[in-house]
Amino acid sequence: LNKPGSHKETWHIELDLAGTGIDYAVGDSFGLFPTNDPALVESVIAAIGAPADFPIGGRTLRDVLTDGVALAPLPERDFVPCGGQGALCVEALLGQPIAGSAEIDSAVAALDHPRAHIEVAAERAFLAALGASCVSPVGVFATLDAVTLNMHALVFSIDGTRHMADEITDKMIDDALGTPLERAAKMGTRLAQRMLAGGARQLIAAGESAADG
Repeated sequence: LNKPGSHKETWHIELDLAGTGIDYAVGDSFGLFPTNDPALVESVIAAIGAPADFPIGGRTLRDVLTDGVALAPLPERDFVPCGGQGALCVEALLGQPIAGSAEIDSAVAALDHPRAHIEVAAERAFLAALGASCVSPVGVFATLDAVTLNMHALVFSIDGTRHMADEITDKMIDDALGTPLERAAKMGTRLAQRMLAGGARQLIAAGESAADG
């Protein structure tokens, strides 16, 4: 029921009460109490390595995870991570084999993940062009689908009352404009320049000043 681009989701749902034994009249309230998938609850308990009967506010951990919290992925458009999260890199001198060894150079090259490399190149270029640091209230997330790279970015005020959002999409192909990695970096820079033109630097500066203080 919401317009495109809205941060809310309002749904119209009709429930058939036939055969349920439930009587409903206009003005009555109808409550739904969802629970999480038991298999998902058990997998979370196993992942954190805690006993299922660990007490939390008078309830067990299993009970809290079953109906006290929502176990669902956060929407990436609203909860944009910091750039380059989860990416590992090997730093070396350009133009020569790593550690002077062709064997090491070849072994490290085999570890490269091309899709992640392109995504991180775009995110890092965005952060560099924006002038963002580790304490900047900035999120950016690039995703490569086949040859199409989409990048979504958010810049916040330190109190969260103001924010800027923008996104950009381009094809990552090897042509006269550069290699996919070069195109990804240029794309990140373009997005940053657009947001800077809209006042992103002021939001970042205020956030960094608050963090330093």
